[in-house]
Amino acid sequence: MAQPGDVLRHPAFGAVIRFLQTSEETGGELLRVEVTLPPQFSMPEHVHPRQEERHEVVSGTLQARVGGVEHDYAPGERVIGPPNVPHAWRNPSEQEDLRLVSEHRPVLHMEMMLENGFSIGRDLWADKRHALGHLLRAAILMDEVKEDFYFTGFSTRTLMAFFVALAPVGRLFGYRSDQTAERRAYGSRGSAGAWVAGFAAAALAAVAVRQIWWRYSRSS
Repeated sequence: MAQPGDVLRHPAFGAVIRFLQTSEETGGELLRVEVTLPPQFSMPEHVHPRQEERHEVVSGTLQARVGGVEHDYAPGERVIGPPNVPHAWRNPSEQEDLRLVSEHRPVLHMEMMLENGFSIGRDLWADKRHALGHLLRAAILMDEVKEDFYFTGFSTRTLMAFFVALAPVGRLFGYRSDQTAERRAYGSRGSAGAWVAGFAAAALAAVAVRQIWWRYSRSS
């Protein structure tokens, strides 16, 4: 569980998060963090059905798109991503980090998503041998937070749907999204029945992606 002052670092993306106010402190009403995003970092357009996302620029430039309207925000300025309104964030600089103070109201699964997501990212970076297991952990995480947000772009929606569909495979083999210390080798619950069920779940995931693609082709 995050505590004020805790710091998360993502070695692949170069992002850093420092917790200022946590879910425990605010009774789940507010998560407040300081975020440092490297040059050219972007968060694809997404929607929070039940959550407000608010950013205040500390240094650098925040390029935002909220409800289809783009605007650049300078230090001292604030921008809000309201519930049910598509929004996207980007650091447009090629050299300068972007520092923000970000707030999410209510917290929902955001604190857990940051902690477990950064943990999975670090493990993927440092532990290529068990990459498949860490990807299954990511699938479980996406399944756990799928009610909190969704992407608007077709490619990102498809990728998230694929991960969510793979979550039963990860659970079948004993993985968890918060599995930071214990790393089970893939197939450690390796009965023949478990392998059959795992491949069946993977096949269902492929069918789900195919269905999304078919619907997209029909509507375009």
